[in-house]
Parts: sequence; structure tokens; C-alpha cells
Amino acid sequence: MKLAIVRTAAGSLKTTHYNVQEIGLGLSLIRHGFNVDFYSKFLDIDHVTTYECIDGCELRLIPLSGICFKQITFYPGLIKELTSQNYDVVQVHEDSQLMSPMIVKNLKKNDVKTILYQGMYKNHKGIGRIYQVVLDYIWKNITIKNSDLCLAKTTAAKSYLEVKRYKRIEVQPIGINILNSEKKFPLFDQIKGFRENFRFAFFYVGIFEPRRNVIFLLELLKKFIDTFGMREACLIAVGKGPDLNKFKRKIKDLQISNNVFQIDSIPNDQLPKIYKLTDIFLLPSQYEIYGMVILEALLYGIPVFSTKNAGAVDIIKKEKFGILMDLDLDNWFERLNRYLHSKYIADERFKKLRSLFICDNFSWDILAERYVYLVRH
Repeated sequence: MKLAIVRTAAGSLKTTHYNVQEIGLGLSLIRHGFNVDFYSKFLDIDHVTTYECIDGCELRLIPLSGICFKQITFYPGLIKELTSQNYDVVQVHEDSQLMSPMIVKNLKKNDVKTILYQGMYKNHKGIGRIYQVVLDYIWKNITIKNSDLCLAKTTAAKSYLEVKRYKRIEVQPIGINILNSEKKFPLFDQIKGFRENFRFAFFYVGIFEPRRNVIFLLELLKKFIDTFGMREACLIAVGKGPDLNKFKRKIKDLQISNNVFQIDSIPNDQLPKIYKLTDIFLLPSQYEIYGMVILEALLYGIPVFSTKNAGAVDIIKKEKFGILMDLDLDNWFERLNRYLHSKYIADERFKKLRSLFICDNFSWDILAERYVYLVRH
């Protein structure tokens, strides 16, 4: 079977980044006899590239070039290219992308099976909402009519599509690549030595930006220090972004420099080592389409405290996996303190249960089997 995965979003992908979702799925699908072409804007590819070939089945990366204005994109020649390649199935991403309805409409004329893959589960705000309303008015019914199947990353995304009256919707979660490396990166011993000075270690990895509420992490840590002393807890934070300087200033203002270890980045295959040094992963985001880091943390045995975002709600359904809460400092402090002294931290068996849960439910190979079934049936 020949499949095209078409990502028309304005943002460019870097193929060396950890767990590019379409590549993860594509690699597993070629093991099931699919030939997969992944169309997207790329930072590091400017020509058609065979990423992997297994038993004659290929995953090819096909770079797109077109017209972009903010988040609105148009790629001249893309529809003609898709209709000429004899695909059995074409998957497009997001109902709010300008080209999604154009692609599914033209592909259906050629008897190609079409899939809409949806991650977004909330309407845009401001000028983005106006664009969305206009797009829905012109194109929504065309997308609904010409989509044979809708796949939603989360239950919330499924509900979002149902409100818009889409049909034939199935939840198809994101998977995770299982990485590990025997090599140690240069700062590992320094981070390990830092962590050994404290009773508990909190962990955050991601972009430092307003919607991620990274300042909240420092305020939470400060409350632990003020209540239990300097040796009670530390924060290891990996990432950078527009709020990084604000984050560093807040550390000084709160006088907790000795309890925070911040590093801009570490090699992807070294992340498991850092997760395993920590006790709890914290994700106080305002909005997450999925939250890949939740899968990562659980895979390496670490429970998650998170706000109630779409991916978190679908994944963290039992207390052994973590806790979901609204963003309230006192509530987070009280619940987190109780959790740190509970059996879920003290008993090593729960680490194995968390890891097994992810391997059994969210590996790309497991999810590819379900994808194949949905496409063929």
C-alpha cells in the first residue's frame, strides 16, 4: 500500500530532532509493507530523500516549498503532485490548514482514500479565530464530505471534530521512540552530583515560553524550600526559549540558585539518564496538543504532575502515573508533597509498571498495527 502523509503547516521540521511523529509512524508502517512518502517543510532536507528502506518498502521525505503568511500556507503544485503518484491513501493534518480541504477534495475525485489527522482541540483566538471562522464557512463541509476517516490524537481532539459534525472519527494517539545510550554526555556527572545534594528532584524539559508557565516551577520549588529547608528539593530544567532570561532573573529574585540546574539542551539519547535521576516530572502548561514529554517521563519510570491538557487527560488516568490539577500553587504544593511521600515514589515496582504501560500502549510499532487496521477496514 502506498501512503502519503502531508503536513502543510508553516513550521519546518528538523529530521534529527527526537521523535518526529510522522517519521516514527512511517518507520513502523514500512515494516507492515507500506511505502510512505512524508511531505513537509524541512530545515535540513532540500530534495527527495529515502530515510529508510526495509524489504523494498521505503520511507521517503519530500520537502515542500511554497507561500507562507504567518500560519497560512499554500504550496503550488502540491495537489498535482499528489494526484500523479498513484497513492492508495493520503493523510492531511489539521482541519484549520488552508490546503487540507483542497487536497482531500481533489484526491477523492481520483478515488484515493483520504484521512484527516487532528491534534488541535481548541479554537484559535484573536485574528486566528476570524481566519478559522472564514475557513470553516467556505471549506468545512467539503472537508467533511471528502474525508473517509478522521484520526484524532486525543479524546479532546475527537470531541472538537464531533462538535464540527465530522464523521468516522477514531482516536489514534502519538507514539514514542524508545532510546537509550551507553555513552555519557560531558555534563552528566555534574548534573548527577548536583542532584545528590537533595532529597527530591523535580524535572522539566521543554521550551521556556509563556504557555508553559516555567516561572510557576520556581515558585513551587521555593515553597518546598521555605517549608522543609534547602536540602528538600531541587529542579533540573532542560530547555530554552523566550522566557529563559525571565526564568533566570526569577531564580535570583527567589534566592534559589543553589537548587536549580538549568541547561539549554542535551542529546536526545541522553534524556533517559536525566529522567532516571529525578523523582517527578512537572508540566504546568496552559495548553498542550499532546505532551510528548509525558510519554517520555512514564517510559523511564517517572510519574507526572500536569495541568489538565488533552494528552495528559488521556494518558494519566491512574494515580500511579501521576496527578492532574488546575494551576494553583498551594494545591500543587500539598498534593505533590503527599505524592512524594507515597508508595508511588518509594516502591520501585511502580517505575516498572509505568514503563511497561508506555511500551504496551504507546510504542510506534503498537500504534502502527492499529493504524493499519483502521486504514484497511
